[in-house]
Amino acid sequence: MNDTLKTFITEKFPGMLLRESVCHDQLSFYVEGRALREIAVALKDSPELEYTFLVDICSIDHLGKRWEKDGRFELVYTLLSLKHNHRFMLRVLLNDENSADGGAKKPSAPT
Repeated sequence: MNDTLKTFITEKFPGMLLRESVCHDQLSFYVEGRALREIAVALKDSPELEYTFLVDICSIDHLGKRWEKDGRFELVYTLLSLKHNHRFMLRVLLNDENSADGGAKKPSAPT
């Protein structure tokens, strides 16, 4: 399943997969923040993958850590395919210059 997942992301979103890692048998893919929403929707809507369950969302502040240069903040989405009983983490590193909004319009203030 891991290879299928990696192939799906790299083929559908060329250049958006930054790196992958495995820690405690948990697969993680680091992706570009601007593609996060698009990738998550594609994983959910894909009939062969069906990552339809969002298990968890968390954030990490790397202030003062040696890897802060890669991004001070990290968003971590744990996704689960009930069809395949497979989970993985989709991760995004953020700093002041980038975001994970995928170009979404900000809500306007009520008038």
